[in-house]
Amino acid sequence: MPDTDLPPFWDAMAFLVTIIISVAMIWYLSISLLRCNTCMLTPTGIIMILAFGAIIVLSSFKLILMLFPERKEFCPACRLMSKIVEIDVHIR
Repeated sequence: MPDTDLPPFWDAMAFLVTIIISVAMIWYLSISLLRCNTCMLTPTGIIMILAFGAIIVLSSFKLILMLFPERKEFCPACRLMSKIVEIDVHIR
């Protein structure tokens, strides 16, 4: 990480693009599934909507932690992950 403590630009943009594409896919799936009178909501459509929802949640969580690193102090899982990363960096 650079001296400015800002996250790498391309990493932040990758998470943001992932969120935008997932929202677009949920919108597209919901429109196509709701307009079809005979198919209703198929299990495959529901699974895909839930999968894209999970991608949105994980990407937004990582983006928030990347942009606001002080939140890592309050999150127990984040503290553990930061300690593991520090140990891994010191081993290499």
